Amino acid sequence: MSRRDLLKLIVLVLLPINAWICLFYYQKWCWARMYQEGKRREQMIQAMTWKYLSEKSGCLLKEGKSLRFHPSVQIIGKYPPLGQGVPVLLLYISWCAEPEVWELAVEEALRVDPTLHVALLYDLPITYKDNREVIDTKRLPLARQLWEKFTKQFRTDRISVLTSRDWWKTWGNMRWGTLAVICDGQGIVRVIEPYPPLKFSAFWHEEVKDWRPKLQQAVKRALEKFYGKPSGAQGR
Repeated sequence: MSRRDLLKLIVLVLLPINAWICLFYYQKWCWARMYQEGKRREQMIQAMTWKYLSEKSGCLLKEGKSLRFHPSVQIIGKYPPLGQGVPVLLLYISWCAEPEVWELAVEEALRVDPTLHVALLYDLPITYKDNREVIDTKRLPLARQLWEKFTKQFRTDRISVLTSRDWWKTWGNMRWGTLAVICDGQGIVRVIEPYPPLKFSAFWHEEVKDWRPKLQQAVKRALEKFYGKPSGAQGR
């Protein structure tokens, strides 16, 4: 191949291909930035909406404020002993009733204090029937299975699951909501711990690997704030 033919090859073939490749990756980078910015704005709007609804309904979680449950809340297991002289940890598990996600966090809470009660707050989805909103009860078996597994695994009755369609109005969600609240023996909120930044992925095993230690550490921080010492110091 002559030098002239080689030059033609570079100018007419290789340069356009490289240009298209560069353009493709540049557009991909722009789309990724636009998607991330869109998600940030969406989360900001959702957080503002959640805060507005919480304040309007008077359900905003505040330290120093007593906590009561709405009569519509369904309880699996022992009723949380709020205001009965023992501390209660309320753990908002949102839509996720998978034991492998919450196992470490629940274990962290149970071992710090032999009287601490752990209440798992579980969201029930809403569906429509005859143009009316109704609770989709298909997930209730998942909540019961979670409760049965943990009560057997940890051999305790200090765990309960509370289901409701309205937890999100007060607690938010797993992206920007409240993870844990600890009430003292009088039922007064003393610690509020937000959800840590979690990795959301198309692959469940990647989410579980990321969530388990982060949720455990967040619960540990809440316990240390409440007890004023490293959690687990009292032993199992």
